[in-house]
Amino acid sequence: MKTDEYGVKYSNNGRILYEFPNELEGEYIIPEGVKEIKKYALECRPYNVYPKLSSLRISKTVVKIGHSSGYKWLDSISIDKDNPVYDSREDCKAIIETKSN
Repeated sequence: MKTDEYGVKYSNNGRILYEFPNELEGEYIIPEGVKEIKKYALECRPYNVYPKLSSLRISKTVVKIGHSSGYKWLDSISIDKDNPVYDSREDCKAIIETKSN
């Protein structure tokens, strides 16, 4: 496992995002090449310590996003318009699987 300069943990090949640190603030842009965001990547650790991250931008290469209640703490979520699986239409503050709506 490797960690980027913001403390976000990825698989060694950089294709899987495992965990956001609670200390991460502001906006984070998931880089091109990341294919999957693991389940619970944005959960509170320890319990009742809420993440400080306010905005998340998801690249077009992310095609699998695991469940996490942590996304509800974000002020905004945006997904690259060229993402083939997900969208965040009309600034809805949600991750929508385009095919199933």
